[in-house]
Amino acid sequence: MRRKGLLKLNIAVSLVVAVATAIPLMSGCVPGELRVAVPQEEAPPVMNEELSAFIDAVYKEPYSYFFNNCINKSLRIMAEAERLGMKADLIGCIAIVRAKRWHNFPIVSPHVYAEIEGEKVDVALDPAREEIYCKNSEVRIVMPVNISELGRAFLQRTGLGGYLLREG
Repeated sequence: MRRKGLLKLNIAVSLVVAVATAIPLMSGCVPGELRVAVPQEEAPPVMNEELSAFIDAVYKEPYSYFFNNCINKSLRIMAEAERLGMKADLIGCIAIVRAKRWHNFPIVSPHVYAEIEGEKVDVALDPAREEIYCKNSEVRIVMPVNISELGRAFLQRTGLGGYLLREG
């Protein structure tokens, strides 16, 4: 009998904690140690002209959930930046996108963007999709994880990094 009471209490506390953290996440103010990237003014990245032109071309391509999504666009931008000799990382996160059509209803989904020389480059949504949802710069980023660093650490830890470098 006592065990069932603790289980019910545990479930109730878990629900309260979930609601208490979800509501501030959606509004943009987050308690505790979670990182939230607040939308900043749109400032053009300080990059060379060739990369800027490539990023602009990728940005204008129509978004497709399966073929031309945030992962595909970010990987292409990252590859082009590395080809030009710039440091580029792939960042995975949880994104909160507000849908303008549905009274700014928040849509929570996984998201990927590129970071070139420490500057965020997020071109997932094309101009037509930005009219339906919000601008790429207004997407709220929660819990960003540097996927490139994780990959490098994994290859180094398993010993495959040195093997791949010797082969190539």
